[in-house]
Amino acid sequence: MPKIFMVALVMSMFTIGSVFAGEKSAFSSLDTDGDGFISKTEAAANEGLSSAWSQVDADMNEKLDESEFSAFETKEMPATDSPAK
Repeated sequence: MPKIFMVALVMSMFTIGSVFAGEKSAFSSLDTDGDGFISKTEAAANEGLSSAWSQVDADMNEKLDESEFSAFETKEMPATDSPAK
């Protein structure tokens, strides 16, 4: 088997493995309490999200659901700074 094919096969296995290993989405990384929403406090870990909060929180309920966050990501690529540690 050609060497380049083997390298490609191994690389694809790592990519598929990382998807199934449960890597966190940007939303999940920011939703640190796991309640399914991003609070204003949790959003502070992402400067862009925090500064655009009033535009992103479309229903003005002081928390973002996945669709609100997704709309933000689409407009602000890249919108996902790593959460502060």
